[in-house]
Amino acid sequence: ALARARFASRCRLPCRQLCSVTRPLCMARDAALPTRQESFRPQLGGRWALRCCSGDAGAPSTEERIAKLETEVQSLKQKLGEVEKMAKRKGFMAAMMEYGAPFALWYAFCWSGTLLGLYLLLEWEVVSWQKSLRPFFESLGLDWYTERIDSSTGNLVIAFMVNELLEAVRFPLVLATSGTIIRWSARFRATAAKP
Repeated sequence: ALARARFASRCRLPCRQLCSVTRPLCMARDAALPTRQESFRPQLGGRWALRCCSGDAGAPSTEERIAKLETEVQSLKQKLGEVEKMAKRKGFMAAMMEYGAPFALWYAFCWSGTLLGLYLLLEWEVVSWQKSLRPFFESLGLDWYTERIDSSTGNLVIAFMVNELLEAVRFPLVLATSGTIIRWSARFRATAAKP
């Protein structure tokens, strides 16, 4: 029992935790130690003072700790809600549900405009796939396939593929400009509805 009491007196645990665990051990230890000046020893409730009770007034009370934890939980719930909202916003369908038909029309206009622009650049031979991609396909052994492709069909396929590669740039731009387009379309609908 004395070994346990010595261990408990060396522990660095907070006072409230030590008191409930080591009170009987500390009382037994203090009673077993002879002292010369027993009258000067402070007493608590008729018993010897416990060495593990420092009476630390700076430690927060249980209520304060609970209140602090509750505020922390509330702030974490708010942050979790914000993260869930951001996760739900990702993607075309989520943006469509949030912004509605004007967003869908604006996105369709941008997508088809890019496709048409790329197709016309290839068709008018401003950029030629025959000069750039045909040698690449021939080096892969696909020269028999490139000879069978109609040039306008090849231009359309290449324009479609490049258009889809540009999606990573187009979608954020459409999202950034959609607020202005939606406000403009609402103003246009309001003026069109007036007789």
